[in-house]
Amino acid sequence: MAFHAVTDQFKKWKRQSSNNNHQIHTAVTEPDAIGKKPSKQKVYPPSSDSYLNGIGDYVFIKPIGQGKFSKVILANHYLTNEKVAIKVIDKRVHDYRIMSRLVREITLMEMLYHPNIVRLYQTYETMDTLYLVMEYIDGYNLDEFLHQKHGVLSEHEARDIFRQMVSAMDYCHSKGVVHRDLKAPNILLTHDMKVKIADFGLGNKFGRRRLKTICGSMLYYSPEIINGHGYIGPEVDCWCLGVSLYRMTVGEEPFSKSTTVGDLRRDVTAGNFTIPNSLSKELQQTISKCMSIDKTKRTRIHLALKDD
Repeated sequence: MAFHAVTDQFKKWKRQSSNNNHQIHTAVTEPDAIGKKPSKQKVYPPSSDSYLNGIGDYVFIKPIGQGKFSKVILANHYLTNEKVAIKVIDKRVHDYRIMSRLVREITLMEMLYHPNIVRLYQTYETMDTLYLVMEYIDGYNLDEFLHQKHGVLSEHEARDIFRQMVSAMDYCHSKGVVHRDLKAPNILLTHDMKVKIADFGLGNKFGRRRLKTICGSMLYYSPEIINGHGYIGPEVDCWCLGVSLYRMTVGEEPFSKSTTVGDLRRDVTAGNFTIPNSLSKELQQTISKCMSIDKTKRTRIHLALKDD
């Protein structure tokens, strides 16, 4: 079914909202519930869609992932037998803000065609459910790969992954798209070590107007994010690339020893992290340039590999 129905529904919800679009919102992608109480979520009965054996031209094979309000099913095209990953989203449990992010994610993914970015092939919709038909990546995410490697990669391995991440982000920025949630679980790897960037749920278009949303994962927060300052976008991705390279070669995130949100804010703002001397001078310089606390001095994505 056509995607326009989702967009129309979102527009209806947006008109009903009285929220100020210019206020700063927070969208954290991992649990950090300091001082927060879990909200009571309305429980819905299983949708009739949950009994389907497929959707459109695709036949379901088995579940391969489960989230709070969505799941991922391995499926194949009944004519070509090509395997795909279908994200199944229960629309009933989402308010207008979550749906707006989802609409934006789909719009962004439809714009992007790059060998290091997970492809969105098609969308289907029923009354209760949205189906995103995506490229199936037979492999693991970077977090899982690091565990297999006892937490640390060689500089050669890390550089190979980093180069592909830089290529993907440079392409995104050339299209006016910022990811804002680059972290190990969102970096997928095939068995032949090809990188695929996933999850544009916090992505957005960027331009002259500054973005304000405090979003991402806390250990990857840049100084401008953690302090609630406005930002253009690419500088945030650049910081996350530096954190990712540090994680791959050191075995932990630069600010993983910060035990409270206050400590994290202080350490990120001041740049209180140490790059081990055991890393090559070139790699140290790459991390430093990506993680300059002054965003105006942070390297541009396409220059991130200059010291390699």
